[in-house]
Amino acid sequence: MMHTIHYETIFENANDLIQCVKNDGTFAYVNPAWLRTLEYTANELPGLTYMDIIHPEEREHCNLAFHELMSGKVLGKVETRFISKTGRTVWVEGNLSLNKEKDGRILSTVGIFRDISTRKRMEAENAALQARLLEASKLAAIGQLVNGIAHNFNNILTCVKGSIELMRRHETPQITPHLNRMEQGCEQALSLIDKLMAFSTEQCHAASFPMNVNGYLNGLTALHELAKTHGVALELRLDPDLPPVLIKPGDLEQIVLNLAQNACEAMNDMPNKQLLITTEYLTIPASTNQNSQADAPCPCVPPGRYMKLTVTDTGRGMEPELISRIFEPFFTTKPMGQATGLGLAMVYGIVYSNKGLIDVKSQPGKGSTFTIYWPLKHD
Repeated sequence: MMHTIHYETIFENANDLIQCVKNDGTFAYVNPAWLRTLEYTANELPGLTYMDIIHPEEREHCNLAFHELMSGKVLGKVETRFISKTGRTVWVEGNLSLNKEKDGRILSTVGIFRDISTRKRMEAENAALQARLLEASKLAAIGQLVNGIAHNFNNILTCVKGSIELMRRHETPQITPHLNRMEQGCEQALSLIDKLMAFSTEQCHAASFPMNVNGYLNGLTALHELAKTHGVALELRLDPDLPPVLIKPGDLEQIVLNLAQNACEAMNDMPNKQLLITTEYLTIPASTNQNSQADAPCPCVPPGRYMKLTVTDTGRGMEPELISRIFEPFFTTKPMGQATGLGLAMVYGIVYSNKGLIDVKSQPGKGSTFTIYWPLKHD
């Protein structure tokens, strides 16, 4: 009798989740840690089966494992997801065994599980951070290459423009059209260099000043005309509490118009064309507990005050493989000659050169959302 009391005391005080499931799937016993973690009371236990606490995506697998165990198969370590009474997902790992009578008759399964939700959350956050660091390193290397090419290209253009000016001194009507085309080509090439420099983050941003972003977006005629041209329903949801933002008007226009252009083109063949642009005054505190950090919209964003700018469309959406490349210069899914592939690269360069972050969420057939976190500076 003393041994029975001793083991019951261990079970009752254990931090691990312990459960005994009868042959019909109902619970013969659960310990207090099980009840606390899954947010049930002892009075609610008689109406539950083990399938009620299994995450919907794990039920088929767990049901198969239960029947394999009941048939005598030895199972190794089990990792699965439970779901609490309030719908919270609980990651667990543990072991399952059989509780038998002396004659071999099975009384119940015995499961001992450890809550690994925190570990799983940290693994997911670390994986996301590693992916972002890898992407940033890749784009930084491309940026250095692009910067070198842009500088050399600019030097060549300087020579070409100088030669054109010399030829203008001896200009004749016969060569005027040719010189004009040469100058036009130089101007187009210089525009391309400006876009390359924007991606490489080495352009000058000295003219930044605090501006009313909401007012600017409301009055951005090019944005409204773009939506109208593509037959897109444009909606602006602008946070009235957003303070003045230190940003160049040209940078803001480049960001918004490039993202809007990308969104409109993604909706060309869609029946429901909706473009939503929002601003939000966002504060990420320096100290956040694990749960709140897990629920943060972008865990990689450091603490601080931000303008959160989102551009959401109801377009075709993107595969993960495409998302990983969309900020690369010259990358485009359009046929040759229809796009330079520099629009999103420019957005990336402007945002990161101002110590901001950009995040993309997209699924095929479900549209895309680009989210920019623009730091609000005190100067």
